[in-house]
Amino acid sequence: LCRWIPKKWEKVGHVIVLRYVAELHEFEKEVGNAFIKVFPDVDVVVVDGHGVQGELRQPTSRVVMQREGGPCSGTTEVLHIENGVKYKWDVLQIMFSSGNTKERIRFRREVKAKDEIVVDMFAGLGYFSIPLAMATAVNRPRHVYCIEKNPTSHHYLKENVQLNKVGDTVTTMCGDNREVGEELLGTANRVLMGYLPTPVTFLPRAYAFLDPLQGGVIHYHYTATKAECVTLPAQHVAEMLGPLGVVVVSQEEPGVGSGTVAGDLDLAE
Repeated sequence: LCRWIPKKWEKVGHVIVLRYVAELHEFEKEVGNAFIKVFPDVDVVVVDGHGVQGELRQPTSRVVMQREGGPCSGTTEVLHIENGVKYKWDVLQIMFSSGNTKERIRFRREVKAKDEIVVDMFAGLGYFSIPLAMATAVNRPRHVYCIEKNPTSHHYLKENVQLNKVGDTVTTMCGDNREVGEELLGTANRVLMGYLPTPVTFLPRAYAFLDPLQGGVIHYHYTATKAECVTLPAQHVAEMLGPLGVVVVSQEEPGVGSGTVAGDLDLAE
């Protein structure tokens, strides 16, 4: 069985998340039990069936093993601390991408948003907006408005705002960013678009949030093939926003995957 055990897995709090392997389907409990024996602080083992599904990117995970009598057995709600930021969520209901760690750190340490109004169109758990709200005073925005469509994610977003004590800086809204946040149109200095796959059709809405007099920055996340990782996002911008004077100001080096890559493009008007 050892050759089929996934080499890549995630440990978040008291839960280990394994990638589904068809050859191990009949032996998932045995594999889960082996992980519990190796990690004394793990009480639950979960298998990620088929990644995330639907517009709300809901996981297809299920519990395969729990430690008998473990202090956290029976719950898949976890608390994860990364770069000093606390994230709480339920691994069976919400996706958390560990692959975005570098970008989340960048938002706390490097993004210069002092005194800015920021709109996060796809806030999720507060992946990027909470680190930005926790930045040092020289980079900290005046206020961050977080919009999240998934009610469950919004529930944990509100909890994470309180856990990280940024309630004075962050306001959350539950709904579709094409329908809520009308009062924010034309007010933002910075817009976050942290949603995968590529949210190209939302670019005009992101632009509408920007202050028309001062302009601003749009952080545009995307996926593409390796061959298109530089040209495709620039093409999206040219097609959707080029006539409005928006240009690419920087592009993060995409993370390498087997067939597709993910990256971040910073745009300015």
